[in-house]
Amino acid sequence: MSEKSKLIGLAYITETNDPLKVFADIVCYCLYKIPETERNVQNLSERVSTEFGFRMPAFLIENCINYLRREGYITIRENLMKLNRCSIQLSEFEHRRTMYQENEDKVLQSLVE
Repeated sequence: MSEKSKLIGLAYITETNDPLKVFADIVCYCLYKIPETERNVQNLSERVSTEFGFRMPAFLIENCINYLRREGYITIRENLMKLNRCSIQLSEFEHRRTMYQENEDKVLQSLVE
């Protein structure tokens, strides 16, 4: 878990007014990054930590899973989650993450100089 990932994750979280939607988007993105045969809660929790630099509490992951299932984004069979569609535009989400990272790099570089 890197400090850089944490800052990028926090930048995304602070951008919206609906915290559950933000965390559900993070969960959806992480499910997209996990191979289909490995989409369980444990791997999801680890992926959130790897991608965004923070540990999401189990109750919050469960709330996000319930939200995504209720909205039809995922289905669950035999403890594996199937991503039917994503709650976010993946290319836009990745573009914003890259933008946050570039801005963060500029800020950190200016502090070093």
